[in-house]
Amino acid sequence: MEGTERVLSEYRPEGLKIVRYSPIEQFIPGFSGGDVTIRFYKDPAEYKGWTGEKKQVITVAQAMKTREDALKFSIFEACTRGFPRTLYGFSNQNVSEVYWGGALTYPELKRTLRENRVFFYTCTFPAPYTMAFMEAWMTGIPIVAIGRTLAGFNIEVPDLMKNGINGFTSDSLTELREYVATLLEDYELAKRVSSEGRKKAIELFDKDKIKEQWRSFFESL
Repeated sequence: MEGTERVLSEYRPEGLKIVRYSPIEQFIPGFSGGDVTIRFYKDPAEYKGWTGEKKQVITVAQAMKTREDALKFSIFEACTRGFPRTLYGFSNQNVSEVYWGGALTYPELKRTLRENRVFFYTCTFPAPYTMAFMEAWMTGIPIVAIGRTLAGFNIEVPDLMKNGINGFTSDSLTELREYVATLLEDYELAKRVSSEGRKKAIELFDKDKIKEQWRSFFESL
């Protein structure tokens, strides 16, 4: 990342414009500045309809155990052990078949996010947030997410969430397990967190809102 920032800084005097997708990027070593922050987007018309009838905690990641440094599989394993759980995504065959759910098609992904009760999010180095987080949050599945200390780098998720209101986040494995257990058993709480989480996700990542931000940026050039 620092090398990329160094290359970008060389072209700034020549008029290079930089679009950031998170304010957390300012903490990248050698940060070369930014002209505007425009987040990634998702379509609320596609990611919606959470019901949470399956009392299960899930996550979606590729090669999660193999990419331990980036995806923190060991944290997911520790915080979900003993609960009904499923890990979805490509290249997870080295995880116990008991809870690997295989890869999902796009329609299957949306249905899975709608039907399950809890989404456990471990972040992906070095991204401040990821598409998986956005898709889950906008769908409305309640999210339990690790904090910066467990992540080991600057993530934005703890800044976006109001703990206990629109999601749950902690750097304590014990607390994370407690949040999962509570959401699995308390459907009324899960519904409230779902509603507030989706509301915040739309506020941040709505497709039409982001489209207008890009339009405004290009018109300013």
